[in-house]
Amino acid sequence: MTLFKKILKWTGIVVGSIFIILVIVRAFHFYNLDKTNAQVAKIHATDLYVSNTINIKNFSFNPSILITKIGEKITWVNNDNISHTITSDLKGSFDSGTLISGQSFSFTLTKTGSTKYHCSIHPTMTGEIIVPN
Repeated sequence: MTLFKKILKWTGIVVGSIFIILVIVRAFHFYNLDKTNAQVAKIHATDLYVSNTINIKNFSFNPSILITKIGEKITWVNNDNISHTITSDLKGSFDSGTLISGQSFSFTLTKTGSTKYHCSIHPTMTGEIIVPN
């Protein structure tokens, strides 16, 4: 076998091996994406409740996503040992002001759709209210 044929043979083996490795890496990538998406769906499914009371505890709104009917009164109760607010992301929609431990705030949504809110003192605390059509 000439040197050229040996180089051509080894080049084919190397290129083929790289191709197979890329296919395997890509398959694992999609497997992990599917696994991650399933985990995210599971997390969100456990956060969904049909209720009208949101408890504030351990720097979080529980449930973080609330599904309710149009015209239903929603009540947030601060069960944390620190002050919080309930402030709509849509400026001027609703704002509880500062709630100390044990205080509550109520609001009634009059439109369908999604309303996101947060604690203005602790902006990483977020929640969402969904009023289906």
